[in-house]
Amino acid sequence: MVDMAIHSYCGCFCIPFYLIHIFLSVCSVCTCISVSVSIA
Repeated sequence: MVDMAIHSYCGCFCIPFYLIHIFLSVCSVCTCISVSVSIA
């Protein structure tokens, strides 16, 4: 009997930068990491 468990870790990254004396923050960089764990 093998039990499969899939865990997904999602997160967003913020990239702050200056553009013409205006501080902007872009948090559109998102990614998900799927981890499969096999339990025998």
